[in-house]
Amino acid sequence: VPVAHLLEHLVPLVLRLQANDWFTSRISACGLFAAAYGRLPAESKAEIRASFTQLCHDDTPMVRRAAASNLGSFAAAMHAAGDEELLKTELLPLFAALSADEQDSVRLLAVENCVGVGQLLSVSANQAVVLPIVRSVSQDRSWRVRYVVAEHLCEL
Repeated sequence: VPVAHLLEHLVPLVLRLQANDWFTSRISACGLFAAAYGRLPAESKAEIRASFTQLCHDDTPMVRRAAASNLGSFAAAMHAAGDEELLKTELLPLFAALSADEQDSVRLLAVENCVGVGQLLSVSANQAVVLPIVRSVSQDRSWRVRYVVAEHLCEL
């Protein structure tokens, strides 16, 4: 698909879905960010990242859950596009926020994506950012979150 088609059709679609009042549209947008990111120019990438950030801080837990579920694929798309620095400065704080969310289902999905995010980072970045998050969620008040941490411990 040519970049012009992405800019003309996909990016406006994602931004429209993200800005919609219905949470189902915002949930749908979460799955499209990674598909669109890799071939976009820098200005559109910034728009896409800002939209994803808004969805990670959405008031509706189902939207945050969808964002947490798609965080790993979006991080992989950013890494593949050569945006490692932006991954560290913009996406890792979102990862930390989602792993400390008030809803255990959001924290659970953030932990499941921890492995994918950790594989994209250097050892020092993992020790500085991912390891403290893993330590905190391993002592989470929800048994489901602790179970997911134990389930993925070897990979982490």
